[in-house]
Amino acid sequence: MDNKLFKFASKCPNAGVTADFLDLLMFGIYSSNMEGFLLNDLTKKGLEKFGQSIEMSYSTIQELLLKYVTKYGQSITYHLAELRGMVRLKHKYDVIGILESDVSEAILSTGAFLIKAGEMHQIINQSIINYKAFFRWLYTAIMHLLEEQIPPEIPKMTQQDLAYITEFFQNFDYIDKESNKRKGFIMERLGQYLSDTPLTLPPKMSGNEWSAFLRENNCLTNDSMILKHNNNMSLVQQFNKLRNDVTKMFSPPEKEMGNHFQKMIIFNCFAFSTQMKMSNINLSADSVLFSFLKSSHQLTLLEISFKKCGFHTRSGNFYFSNEHVGNVQEISDNMFYSPSILSLLLQDHTNQTSILYQFPITFALDNLTDIDILNRSLNNNFIPSINGSNIAPKVLKDVEMIVTQLAVSGTRKVGIVLSENKRKVKLFEMEGEEEDDEDADMSMNTTSPRISEVSDAIMQET
Repeated sequence: MDNKLFKFASKCPNAGVTADFLDLLMFGIYSSNMEGFLLNDLTKKGLEKFGQSIEMSYSTIQELLLKYVTKYGQSITYHLAELRGMVRLKHKYDVIGILESDVSEAILSTGAFLIKAGEMHQIINQSIINYKAFFRWLYTAIMHLLEEQIPPEIPKMTQQDLAYITEFFQNFDYIDKESNKRKGFIMERLGQYLSDTPLTLPPKMSGNEWSAFLRENNCLTNDSMILKHNNNMSLVQQFNKLRNDVTKMFSPPEKEMGNHFQKMIIFNCFAFSTQMKMSNINLSADSVLFSFLKSSHQLTLLEISFKKCGFHTRSGNFYFSNEHVGNVQEISDNMFYSPSILSLLLQDHTNQTSILYQFPITFALDNLTDIDILNRSLNNNFIPSINGSNIAPKVLKDVEMIVTQLAVSGTRKVGIVLSENKRKVKLFEMEGEEEDDEDADMSMNTTSPRISEVSDAIMQET
């Protein structure tokens, strides 16, 4: 639409676009350029299609703005406010090195980001109203030119509609204030908020009561508690400023915290592929457990327990086999669900499906072997391999499709898997009650938690 109007504007003298539209609105006079534009470039069918398209696009952007952008800004504000409170307790958190001034600056940036999101929300609301009035009026103008009867469902123009249309005409002719020459044609005002450049047409704040109040009270303008409104910045620019301020806030800990640690010893646990999938969890205050895939069919666990005089290491290799076929199953991914459970993603190529398997850590720890990690590398095959399918009760779920990645959370009691083509996800309730999923196809111990499918979703490419 902007391109068609820009083509029309190129045929008009400076300020001629607005003048032509005002002549048509107030006196019903069609210039030759206007008549050709309405009948040949815009057309009745094109106007109908464009009106529906722009309303749908604006509504979608508004939904995303409210559902994600605003919630993101609010959430990060709460986290930063909590962090500022912690930083003020210097006897406990001064060692981190985060400065209160940097946190306060980040909070101001978050507030400015939320203000800009609210401003964009208002622009969308006003634009939709103006667009509807403008397109309805243009539609009737085209019908008059075609000498066709106006449909009864189109309401007559009211004084309010006239005000909306007149407001919409503003800035149709974008005149540079310095050179007094047309720099282009602007109708759509939302896109400027989504580019990393200053706003071409910033909103007019003359009628805003809060802006007027700040202008009348200069003492409040620079107050650290007053959120700033950067009138000329786009939403993308405001987000970049927020990101930079948060990055700056966390820069001091990179240097400060390192000064409080002393290196005891460095040992090379393994030297496998850089793409190795690894997960770790703290079993206790002095013990950490690593899990990683030594190969596509073998899982390795490494436990490191720290003591005053040194450390103690144990390790074990595990594989998993299909009871019915007897073949070793491929392990696609691994992640700790909790300190007592390791979630594994196994591939059943016979049935062309994947298995979500909850592997109990307690049984695995009983089968670990003491090793001297300083003198022997885990690359060497000196640790025996154990069939993990035989040492623990089975808590598993047939995903019913081929998946390659998983993510789990023991605190939220959920798990999610991603399909091989990365376009479908399935969400599971990892500790569902038995009556919630009576027909689930799974083998399990009667005292173990169930894995229940909650939902699946298709991710469309955009």
